[in-house]
Amino acid sequence: MLERLRDLAIKYQTICQQAPNIWDAENTEDSKIAQNGCNGTVSVAKGQQRTPPCPIKNLCLQTAITTQSHYGVWGGMTSSQRLRLRKKR
Repeated sequence: MLERLRDLAIKYQTICQQAPNIWDAENTEDSKIAQNGCNGTVSVAKGQQRTPPCPIKNLCLQTAITTQSHYGVWGGMTSSQRLRLRKKR
């Protein structure tokens, strides 16, 4: 499952491939940058449109939930957000 996700991230040149150091960070600032990048809420330049959401966002989130990943941003959600989501299920 993780190998497939990595292959798709490379294929689609996802934002996590462009800045891999922020995805595993647990500090608030880097987590917010990672979430914004994944969710498509990063402005490319002043006055331009925002970036599109990651094309594999849902698969990434499902992978994190299935593998019970406790660190980093996956599918646009932090570890604490994913924990709350798992508890709701």
